[in-house]
Amino acid sequence: MSCKRVLLTGGSGFIGRHCIADLLARGYEVHATTTRAISSSDGVRWHRTDLMNGDETTALLAEIRPDNLLHLAWYAEHGLFWQALENLDWVRASIVLLRAFIAVDGRRAVFAGSCAEYDWTEGHCREDSTPLRPQGLYGVSKHALRLLVEEAARRAGISCAWGRIFFLYGPDEQPGRLVPSIVRSQLRNEPFACSGGDLRRDYLYVTDVASALVALLDSPLEGAVNLGSGHAVSIRAVVERIVARLGHPELVDFAAPAAAQRDVPLVVADTTRLAAELRWTPRIDIEHGLGLTVDWWRQHLDAPRA
Repeated sequence: MSCKRVLLTGGSGFIGRHCIADLLARGYEVHATTTRAISSSDGVRWHRTDLMNGDETTALLAEIRPDNLLHLAWYAEHGLFWQALENLDWVRASIVLLRAFIAVDGRRAVFAGSCAEYDWTEGHCREDSTPLRPQGLYGVSKHALRLLVEEAARRAGISCAWGRIFFLYGPDEQPGRLVPSIVRSQLRNEPFACSGGDLRRDYLYVTDVASALVALLDSPLEGAVNLGSGHAVSIRAVVERIVARLGHPELVDFAAPAAAQRDVPLVVADTTRLAAELRWTPRIDIEHGLGLTVDWWRQHLDAPRA
């Protein structure tokens, strides 16, 4: 019987925490990294590890000797990550991680990529035909890492896939991002300026993103695979659906101008590989996902009474 021991980096992060249940359900022995003190329980062994420290990373891999690697950890501070020099640090840390994984005879690795690797002016993004013209230092770093990872994996003889994540949302997302910003402003009876309302993006609920990543890990697929819904929705429609649930349309200003940066009209994933080869489809549509997100914030925000 083959071993299914996996190292999940960023296990306590926005996506990583949702991967755990799917990994356990598929029979993996889960080891997860975190920067916080978390007691190991419920079938997960937590490792408080600084992946910026190469010696710590190498020692951890030597201790665990995972057969599988799901690498999600990265710098993700909203408003800063797009051009942050920390992206370069994560390229280096990820290479150290991969080398350590190869050194302990790891067999299957999946890395989290991004739709920011694509040329967004194409609109529809397909793995085998859309030009790669990365957006910001974040996109450039992800793109460069993918090239390094795929070549290193090929030379080492390990199986490797690259999950290109599109636009995600869900409970406990960083407050400054679109969905939590509008939810929180509605709950607090505060005005909200919506820029770029006509821009259309491919949104996927965070538990579906996690499910797709785990399905990809548990498959033989290699190369880049888009992780999206395959459907675009306008930013205005997202905001209006949230407002319809919370009841304060007068607080939203749709006249705010679109940002000068990254304001292409359409970014949507071609999900042919995801659906036809991985045989994975989303469980939660945007109406349901936004409802779950609103409900979460209702319970976790002290909103003023109307």
